[in-house]
Amino acid sequence: MILPAACFAEKDGTFTSTERRVQQIRKAVDPPGDARAEWEWICDLSRRLGQEADYASPASIMAEIASLTPSYGG
Repeated sequence: MILPAACFAEKDGTFTSTERRVQQIRKAVDPPGDARAEWEWICDLSRRLGQEADYASPASIMAEIASLTPSYGG
């Protein structure tokens, strides 16, 4: 199975370090070919496996994380 993932410069989102520091990234260029951000193909794969994964953007994923993990709020 090949899952063409976009590199860090080809997607919007955040990275979290083990020190709980959140670093936001902004897309600089479009991904080539069929490459997509990980959250997009993980949602597709989850739905095919029967799990709910209806996220519209990295922001909607972060909103759910913040609602479940108070230290991510704000």
